Amino acid sequence: MVEHVLAQEPDREIVVTLHPGETYSDEERDALDDMVAKYARLSLQVGGMEALLPKCAYVVAMNSSVAFAGYFLKKPCVLFAGIDFHHIAANVERLGIDGAFKAVRGMKPPYPQYLWLFLQQMSINAGRPEAEDKIRARLARLGWPVT
Repeated sequence: MVEHVLAQEPDREIVVTLHPGETYSDEERDALDDMVAKYARLSLQVGGMEALLPKCAYVVAMNSSVAFAGYFLKKPCVLFAGIDFHHIAANVERLGIDGAFKAVRGMKPPYPQYLWLFLQQMSINAGRPEAEDKIRARLARLGWPVT
């Protein structure tokens, strides 16, 4: 994935962020360190999403919640894997690598509307008074014996 980003964005600084709660193998870290040594415009850090998101052009992820957080800042996303919030992303599986990167550069999805749809309509908001009824109804639709 990182090599594809480097190829698609030959003039941009690229920051690879590792999830602070994830464990990476020595082989994975060595491969990333080798890439950082090879490409002067590539850097690697653990965490730091909050500082990077406001400054980035867009997010590239497998299926990270960083992409969803980027939607709150109106940051488009290229997704290399499936995730629940794929609807407004440039999806590599659907568009191919070249198509996804071409699409993301001009994307201006309706972020506020999508976030409302995803968080209030497609999900159950546990903070709302109707949450228990929605959970009960969903479980019943799935065949769970709920009273």
